[in-house]
Amino acid sequence: MNKTLKSIRSICLMIGPHRSGSSLVRSIIDSHPNILMAQELGRQGIYKQICDGDISREKCLNRIVKASLTNVTPKSDRLVVNPKTNKKVCKNYVHKIEDSFQGNATTLYIVGDKSGPWIGGLALKDPEFCKKLEAFFKVPVYYINTIRNPWDNIATMKIAGQTNQQYFKWKRGALEVKRQVDPEKFFDIHLEDLIKKPKYEITRMFRFLGLEIDKKLLNNCSNLVFDKPHERRKEIEWKFQEVDRIRRIIREYDDLSEYPIFPVGRGKEKKIFVIANGSSVSKLNLKKFIGTDTCMMNTSICYIDEFPFIPTYCVMNDGQLAKNKMIQSHVKKEEKLKRTKIFKTSNFSATGYKPKHSHCCDVLSVAIEILINKGYNHFVIFGLDFDYDFNKYEAGERVSGINQHYQINGKDLYEDVDVWRFPNLNCKLRSMKALSKFAEVEHIKIYNATLATKCGSFETDFKTYRKFYNEI
Repeated sequence: MNKTLKSIRSICLMIGPHRSGSSLVRSIIDSHPNILMAQELGRQGIYKQICDGDISREKCLNRIVKASLTNVTPKSDRLVVNPKTNKKVCKNYVHKIEDSFQGNATTLYIVGDKSGPWIGGLALKDPEFCKKLEAFFKVPVYYINTIRNPWDNIATMKIAGQTNQQYFKWKRGALEVKRQVDPEKFFDIHLEDLIKKPKYEITRMFRFLGLEIDKKLLNNCSNLVFDKPHERRKEIEWKFQEVDRIRRIIREYDDLSEYPIFPVGRGKEKKIFVIANGSSVSKLNLKKFIGTDTCMMNTSICYIDEFPFIPTYCVMNDGQLAKNKMIQSHVKKEEKLKRTKIFKTSNFSATGYKPKHSHCCDVLSVAIEILINKGYNHFVIFGLDFDYDFNKYEAGERVSGINQHYQINGKDLYEDVDVWRFPNLNCKLRSMKALSKFAEVEHIKIYNATLATKCGSFETDFKTYRKFYNEI
């Protein structure tokens, strides 16, 4: 074994979160005739032993080599049936590549380990950890960081019983390793890029390690890669507050900047009609909404029985309205009937702008953010008149009977709740502009189909505009 170790030129350590495609990448690296890769020796405390001086270089390298020889398992053997769920699950994470050198290097130049979060965890505790590790091995140490769509990564971890906090702790660890090492010794590989261009990414990865790969082995490795990413983010129910917390953290990581900041919202078009409370709603042909996905606002919950359709959602973002007994009785009724899904929020704005008073919040922004979380990516807005007399009233002033009344079948729908607080102009303008910019960046469609609207933040959908109004 000592003769084998003498030929080692460098060490390859894989970092990054669990469920990020690291097992697939490890198996591909291990298929090369000049590399042996172990599987998560961090679980056995080997890196802590290195830090504590409890293991010699030779013994450590021998353990890596021995572990790599016992980690080759055919892909078909990876699935077992979970007796509790009666579903097939993985019992290990090793992929067999045909006609490869997994666990059987001819001339050993590189040894390594899929070290997962253990390396990052130790790096967070010791700012000199990576330098000490390279001094211990006495050869250059290279790091490969596997990256996956964070929403898919987190969803897969949640399914396995792990938490969001663990994911971001491991991301912080990988970032700290990157800070400690030279740029030429750190390599990011995105799972989605590997799936899209497997041969290109595999070749690029081996060249990072200073090796080439022959055509036959490259083809076999490429055949192991999935046809498309597993979109686990669509398999779980995301909580609204959870999504808001996660997306704000995602923005802090440069290697996640290309991913959407919502779990869903791209891909196949999913349209919903958002109906605000402007007086122009009285001119809508509400029968056109039968059989469509719709979202109403605030006090609309009181008049669902007057509509010829049942709204899919109703968003309430006004603390005063939520305390109204009449409104509360209608909310309880709908929750019991389970016809319309109701979201109740307060003091929150989708733009990240949190005003001092609840009446300053913009319900439209909140509604659209909630609906993006539910998978919608095409919004058509009605009732966004924006015709307030801002020169006459102050923000927060209690006002009666202005721009809050519209009729359905001759009935004034706001006769019982016609006293309201005048909206905050700055909040609304800021919210509309931020929402428009966000839609542009995230490739989400937001159109305004309101009759004679004075809100110019969104493009007008003239086709829908003509279709839904009784009079133009």
